[in-house]
Amino acid sequence: MAKSWSRTEITIETETLVIFSREAEAIRVWCDGCEAESLMITPAAAANLAGVTTPAIYARVQAGALHYTELSDGRLLICGPSLGLNQPSTRTVRQGAEP
Repeated sequence: MAKSWSRTEITIETETLVIFSREAEAIRVWCDGCEAESLMITPAAAANLAGVTTPAIYARVQAGALHYTELSDGRLLICGPSLGLNQPSTRTVRQGAEP
């Protein structure tokens, strides 16, 4: 008698809520990369949220991995959605053996 195998897939969706204090500079401005109004944050705040250093954020900007805008006073702001803020993430967990 042959064994029958079953396979179960479980999809887990998570969301992250980020709350900024008044100290953190976060404004909503147009992002050319997203083609929408987006939450823009300072490179230091982006580094803190991403768990990397500020130079790593600048490297990601230079590599084109992050959207950004430069204000008229020369300050750089990073697009929160391109950093992955407030975007649901999905992962699938597979259980069971394949036949």
